[in-house]
Amino acid sequence: ELYTANSAGDDNLKLNCYIKVKEAYCTPSVMNLSADLGISKVIFGDINNSTPQAQTGYTNYLPNLAQSTTVEVGVTYPLTIERNSINNKATRTVWIDWNGDGDFIDSGEKVGEEINKSTLSWTTDITIPSTAKLGATVMRIAITQGSQTNTPCGPGKFGEYEDYRLYVRPDLTKPVITL
Repeated sequence: ELYTANSAGDDNLKLNCYIKVKEAYCTPSVMNLSADLGISKVIFGDINNSTPQAQTGYTNYLPNLAQSTTVEVGVTYPLTIERNSINNKATRTVWIDWNGDGDFIDSGEKVGEEINKSTLSWTTDITIPSTAKLGATVMRIAITQGSQTNTPCGPGKFGEYEDYRLYVRPDLTKPVITL
């Protein structure tokens, strides 16, 4: 309850349910770690993160500001995901929670996927949609064996998950005019 008073009088106001708290993101899991099926490097905007792959099933980089980046609506950014070896084929999947509702199941939130490939490095372009909610959100990356399907929350039979913080802002990039 808010109460205020001054020389003209006093007043109060009581509000119910005026703060909406969203649910926490699910914590993904994998059943088995495999030295060949992991994420060794992620490059996206200001994120350039190299890590030992397949040490844990899930790593949360959300609190680490050094592993976050700001993106602008309407702009396209390359995302590169690497691994150290290719003994097994792998599927890599990326989701971004564009509407900030705490999940990755809405239309357009799966932003890239490489299925059943033997590649050390994979790059895909991600365009920030005009419908993206401005402010902080989450990018989740997953890898699994062969043609198995990654799901945002797991559990995956093999592989690894990583979460990164993205900050979405309006397009502030000045146009370039070439004569």
